[in-house]
Amino acid sequence: MKLLRRVVAVAVGAVGALAPTWMLAAEEAGRALEQPAGSGMVILATLGAVGLLFLVSALGWLYQQKRQLHWRFQDADAPAEHH
Repeated sequence: MKLLRRVVAVAVGAVGALAPTWMLAAEEAGRALEQPAGSGMVILATLGAVGLLFLVSALGWLYQQKRQLHWRFQDADAPAEHH
């Protein structure tokens, strides 16, 4: 049930995020400026760079988890001991 909610949430979010793109694509004939010839390559390079950034971040997180690296300032404060 929890997985189904997440899948539905992702699907609704994706449709909501892509709706403006679909609406603009439907009005292609009314564009004031033509799309530059090399824009497809720029889009692919940008998506590749973002994907590479995600990959490096994921590998860094996996390394941190495997080595159990974490900073002490993230831990809860130790209870004060009064003598």
